[in-house]
Amino acid sequence: MAKKQPWNAKAHFRAPKDHDRTCPCGKVRFKDHDHAVTALHAAKNRRTTATASSQQTLRQECRAYRCKECKGFHLTSKGDYTKAA
Repeated sequence: MAKKQPWNAKAHFRAPKDHDRTCPCGKVRFKDHDHAVTALHAAKNRRTTATASSQQTLRQECRAYRCKECKGFHLTSKGDYTKAA
């Protein structure tokens, strides 16, 4: 469950300046699913804003997943999860 914010608090997420890049894949690591989903919402808002102002963006993240190596969460642009055989 999300924490309740005071009525005058800004409801947005800023990634920490010192991203924890301890994962061997080199991707940005989020400590839990909630932080990853918040980053997904921020990316979607940036895409919407860019489209409205006739700009292009290469950001296409649409899903968060748990990394087996670092036990954190990463973002991906691949829409559907298909388990490898």
